[in-house]
Amino acid sequence: MSKTVLLGMDEATASKFGPYLESNSNVLKVMTQCIPIFHNLKQALYQYSPQIVYLSLSRMRYDHIKSKDIENEILNGIYKIKSDPQLSNIRIAIQTNERTNPTFLRKLAMLRISDIFLSQGKSGQMDRVAPQLSHPPNIKNISEFLSEDAPTLKVTTDDTNVVNNERHDQQRVNQLEHLLTLANAQISVLKKKNDLTAVPRSDYDELLQQVKMLMNSKLTDAKSKRLFAEVLNSKVADGKKISKLSKIVDAQNDQILNLNNQVSQMEKKRSSTSENIVQPEKVIEAPPEEEIADEDIQVNRLPKPRNIAKDRGHPKINKNMPSFNFGKFVRIVTSVLLILILLFAGGMFWTHLNTQSASSSNQSSSPSFGSLLKKGKYVKAAKLYTERGVEAENAMLSDPNIKKKGDIANGIAEYNDSDAIKFDTSYFSQDFESAASIYNESTDTNLTHLIKARRIMVAYALMKSGQIAKAKSIAEPLHNDQLNERIKVYGQFYHANQILEAKIKHGHLDSEEITKAKKQINSNQSAMDKL
Repeated sequence: MSKTVLLGMDEATASKFGPYLESNSNVLKVMTQCIPIFHNLKQALYQYSPQIVYLSLSRMRYDHIKSKDIENEILNGIYKIKSDPQLSNIRIAIQTNERTNPTFLRKLAMLRISDIFLSQGKSGQMDRVAPQLSHPPNIKNISEFLSEDAPTLKVTTDDTNVVNNERHDQQRVNQLEHLLTLANAQISVLKKKNDLTAVPRSDYDELLQQVKMLMNSKLTDAKSKRLFAEVLNSKVADGKKISKLSKIVDAQNDQILNLNNQVSQMEKKRSSTSENIVQPEKVIEAPPEEEIADEDIQVNRLPKPRNIAKDRGHPKINKNMPSFNFGKFVRIVTSVLLILILLFAGGMFWTHLNTQSASSSNQSSSPSFGSLLKKGKYVKAAKLYTERGVEAENAMLSDPNIKKKGDIANGIAEYNDSDAIKFDTSYFSQDFESAASIYNESTDTNLTHLIKARRIMVAYALMKSGQIAKAKSIAEPLHNDQLNERIKVYGQFYHANQILEAKIKHGHLDSEEITKAKKQINSNQSAMDKL
């Protein structure tokens, strides 16, 4: 059966110590929440109801400054928890160091603290924390801190010090107001140093190195020369094809002209031959008005004898009427058809060649992915190279000269729908809940292996969605003091509001205190919205 553990320490320490406990025990389940401020401990126990609370005394903040006053604050706080019927069964474990006052440790043992661990050197007793907490509590765990001459334990009860409790509550309100003042001062200082309303410009220091890497790995002078050489060679080859086609068409046109010349010469030759032939004597004399038309004369042939009897039944031939030459007509029509066929075939071939040439030219003239990124045309790069949309987005995020990153991210999202792009668009639209949800649920390698710019965005989205410990863990590799400070301040306000809301919910405040608490919650939320 698992045992839930609530850690009392700052979030940075809790994010490391929690996994350590779980990795060394099969029954311990560390809660994601932690309690960095001691006076919030009791309310946190009401809210989260853990089975074990582990307090690292040196990693918590207190209402007092002097060591003696801090010890009394701890003793009184634990006494109140142990005397509360709803909380008395919660197992309390304390972690401190070997320099702690022995009298204070004996008093803790008398308050039925189940476990006390001393940090000595690098690990000390820390190697037995997980095994000891995995088993039921035992008096032997604190026997070394008990003795016969144990001092008298003095604590303040609620029944005898009502006035002191009221003063203490007022002190808490004053401390919250003081915390708000300090946080606002920190926000003002951070704003003067850098613009914190967007991703800090100082977090893009690796831009120049990334650009140089792209230049060196993607496109070199040799590659550029080879590319232009291929384009030029393609143009030269196309020119040769066009020149060859032009020669073929010219040769065909010459053949057609020669054919027409030959036809014309044959016509002239035939005409001259007809004039030079001497007509033979007719066997039968025809009537003087009847004459044989020139078109009926055949070269190298004698005319057939005419049948006078038959001729008498036909009208006379008018020698001024032009005759129809069927052979000449056939030759002209054939020549025209041949010319049309050749022109049509040549035109089709020319069109096909131009289409191929234009297509090849368009492909060779498309800008490369690297050149588009170099010119800052990230949306066009994502459009022409859709499979590399996230790569274009990453380059855009790392470009400090881009102001309206959200608009560009929306443009890239039209051509790529990966989880990384969806996260970016949600982030820039300030939908941090959706952005955090996409990050937590996605297996996209661009979200599991974050670039620097997107790591900042993820940390900020997690912070805004209340996942403070996780936001700190994501931001830790960046070593960005400004971002870490922002998450820390936001977490203080966030946990303060959680405590106040828990007090209102469980009825621990009267009407006047509820009014003050709600006012404080609104003030804290206003400060959080500015971060």
